[in-house]
Amino acid sequence: MAERLKDKAREVGSSPDQGAAGKEAVPQSHAAADDQQVHPLVVRTRDKLAGAKAGEMARTSGKGLFAVVASAEQADRVARILTLLLRALEARGWSAKGDDKGLFLAPDDEPIRFEITEQSARTPHKRTDAETAALKRYEEGRERAYRRGSWSVTPDPPSIPEWDYEPTGQLVLTLDGGYRHSGMRRKFSDGKTQRLEGMVDRLMEALALYAAGEKVWRERQEKERLERAEAEKRRKEADRRQRLASKRLEFLELQLQRFRRASEVEAFIAQAEAEGPAEDVVGDFMAWAKRYAASLREDISQETLRQKLQALDLMNDEVEIDGWRAVDHSLDPETEHRTRYLEARYDRARHGGIGVADHGELRRPGCRRGAR
Repeated sequence: MAERLKDKAREVGSSPDQGAAGKEAVPQSHAAADDQQVHPLVVRTRDKLAGAKAGEMARTSGKGLFAVVASAEQADRVARILTLLLRALEARGWSAKGDDKGLFLAPDDEPIRFEITEQSARTPHKRTDAETAALKRYEEGRERAYRRGSWSVTPDPPSIPEWDYEPTGQLVLTLDGGYRHSGMRRKFSDGKTQRLEGMVDRLMEALALYAAGEKVWRERQEKERLERAEAEKRRKEADRRQRLASKRLEFLELQLQRFRRASEVEAFIAQAEAEGPAEDVVGDFMAWAKRYAASLREDISQETLRQKLQALDLMNDEVEIDGWRAVDHSLDPETEHRTRYLEARYDRARHGGIGVADHGELRRPGCRRGAR
């Protein structure tokens, strides 16, 4: 992974004039270029910083501005650093872009945000005359309230900070890399012997590495997305095949139910007729039983099975069949009632309209409307 990033960084970081090999470093002359002419994209940021109160930190951000936290005294230096950075960026064929959140760098069209921050030194707070006077008024008011025995009207103490923070002139540039760029250098700051102005080339190398890292990360994300999509597709196909197999078994079980019922009825008739000719109501019952057995046999004949299977498309290996769908009616009244109930409930969910409780034929025998 690290080698891949380095290869991509070399590819991304090479300027248009470096040739096919891309091994020549960008000349240091960019950092030594005439910095008296502020880059047009930097002017607004510099002017906003310069308009801040002396000795106080100002923050610039938003549309058309670079993210900076610094004092007014550092406005010109910040402008110089940003100008050098943008010139080196443009020398490599890259650019800076912006949105409603502010301006950012775009090496090889990869958006990378950053912030320049001036460090501050913390010292114990020195009270001003106004703060001392406010504290005195508070203590006097509290003493008066104590003498009156009325603590409910005691004024709030004045807000006096514990520390003072003074700008130091030391600048730090931080690249916004996030967790995706762990291990890469994100901070560049003034040191004892070197300042940000002399770190432009190293910043360019870091930007090339960041851009390469973004591309590698995006490629990995896309690969994982495709793998997840393929896994989901396989899961859905396995579910579909499982449902189809279950429906085929369900259909077979219902036909076997008819076969067993017909065989049992025919065995019953044969046993009864072995006792002798059936007469009167027994004869009528036997005649009805024979017709019932014949209808069951007809129901599992090849022609009837063909019509059912074709209507269901049940033997099509590519068919999409819903788990709620009934493949045939059951001979068991309770099972049949439940099946019809679920079908009506599904139709209502899909198309709206009349509720299940309004279908009188779906209520169990003996149940009043609305009874469970």
